[in-house]
Amino acid sequence: MTGHDKPRGKIVRRLGINIFGNEKYDRLLKRKPNAPGKNPKAVQKGKKSDYSLQLLEKQKLKFTYGLSEPQMRNLFKKAASSRGKTGDTMVKLLEQRLDNIIYISGFARTRGQARQMVTHRNFSVNGKPVDIPSYRVSVNDRITLVSGKKTSKLIRANIASKAVHIPPWIKTDPEELSLLVQGMPDINEHNTAAKMHLVVEYFSR
Repeated sequence: MTGHDKPRGKIVRRLGINIFGNEKYDRLLKRKPNAPGKNPKAVQKGKKSDYSLQLLEKQKLKFTYGLSEPQMRNLFKKAASSRGKTGDTMVKLLEQRLDNIIYISGFARTRGQARQMVTHRNFSVNGKPVDIPSYRVSVNDRITLVSGKKTSKLIRANIASKAVHIPPWIKTDPEELSLLVQGMPDINEHNTAAKMHLVVEYFSR
């Protein structure tokens, strides 16, 4: 069980951050900023353990990108065996996921919606349909919408619904509804939802 079947409102309140991207959770956090079951007037006693802090950051990363526990551990192992800082490499690998590319380009309102679009084979990469959300894109990959009017209409509505800061390593064509990966994520410019050094500490135990 990944935990994604739990009420998302409770997950957001427990983590203290809107990791799902849906605006309704921003409103929820304003109305109920405390974790579920906590009395707003209660005073927090004691200091959180190192483990609880590490677990909290790991959960933030997990739910932000919609991963299972095995996927998280595999991600850490791959990053730990690669060159560079393990935390930075983990983020780079996550940012290169096809569903994440669809989301940060503004084509989907949430990463969950982007995952659904990919699993329904709505996009091709370099002319080949891909239905695996975790598919890792590479430089010069071109992602193109291959489905019909319904998805096209949804994506255009998503693009028009709010301003999106598209990172410079992704070039979008809002007319053709296609994307070009023209570089790799620059972690110095990317603010993650989690404190990666604590995530690394969690998996290094």
